[in-house]
Amino acid sequence: MKYIVDYYNDTLISIINLREQCDSVLEIPGLSPWLAMSLLQKAIRRGRVDLALCAARALYRKSPDRLWRRLAVIAFEDVGLADIDAVGLVLAGLSGRKRWARIGGEWAVVSYLTLHLARACKCRATDDLVIVADWHLDLEDVRLSMTYQPFRTLIEHLRSDAPLESRAVALRYCLGTDRFPSFNMRPRKGDPKALFECFENSQVPMTVVALASEGFKKGAGLLAPHLMLLWQERSARSLACMADELPEETQISGIPSWCFDMHVREGNRAFARFLEADCRTARWIAQHVPKDERVAYLAGIAFRHEASLVNRRLQWGAGYRIRKMADLGCSGAGIRDCSEVLHLLGEDHALLNQVRRSVCVPNSR
Repeated sequence: MKYIVDYYNDTLISIINLREQCDSVLEIPGLSPWLAMSLLQKAIRRGRVDLALCAARALYRKSPDRLWRRLAVIAFEDVGLADIDAVGLVLAGLSGRKRWARIGGEWAVVSYLTLHLARACKCRATDDLVIVADWHLDLEDVRLSMTYQPFRTLIEHLRSDAPLESRAVALRYCLGTDRFPSFNMRPRKGDPKALFECFENSQVPMTVVALASEGFKKGAGLLAPHLMLLWQERSARSLACMADELPEETQISGIPSWCFDMHVREGNRAFARFLEADCRTARWIAQHVPKDERVAYLAGIAFRHEASLVNRRLQWGAGYRIRKMADLGCSGAGIRDCSEVLHLLGEDHALLNQVRRSVCVPNSR
């Protein structure tokens, strides 16, 4: 990893030397660390530079360690293959934290990385692939058959021309489902070191393997190794980026409504209250989902409908196919296709935002 850090360090050092940092940043009073993390990631997804910097500044002041870990996750989860240099810059920034602090340039690096991620083209295929391997109902037999296969057999499967999602299941077992528990995979030990060594002898560039290995160690966890699998599927030709169609947003005490999702308490309270409303989405979920699973189910559907969307998404075949599998076939509760409820939530989206406002600002109307 050292040669990669040295390569990207030159850019980061020039940023500090030029003092190219953002000192004039929007501030939202009372922004908790949890809300700030939610705002940071979703603002980066949507290319909302002002809000991303606002959240980064709040986290930098209150919890810098949490900020750096979140930037590493965002680099692999939301940018990934669309901008490998962005991944390298974030990991170099994370590795050199003590150095930046000593020379007074840590915020310069943080603000530069936040801007770079927000402006980058996005590819969320790593996260989609993790979800598909764990949750897609069509892979249940694959998950079961690989449970007790020898490590060598799993590696051979990774090297085969099997479908990408099947190889992702093998990758997950190679990493170890004891260390990274899965809802739908049986526990077994893995060997991450041997897995990365396997990819070192593959057609995946050493730079990509090194970034995945470092990201795995530095907080990106399961997301990082999937970058290597996806690289094998990418096209060598230049690919376009297109914007997702974003649902309407509203402001709640200066914070966009899409910030209030499953990862913040206010978001989960709003989902619970929304399920009590007289609307088609709530009725559909009541009819199809067990009572104790309904809030989590709605949260997952809302993520697919709103929080996972980006301003510039890389357009490529495998990414599109895996995204569709994740969007429609991984909602849980044994439901094979959630396209109907996604459509219903689109129709009830304004009501969801009203409920969010009533939860976050109790006296509002």
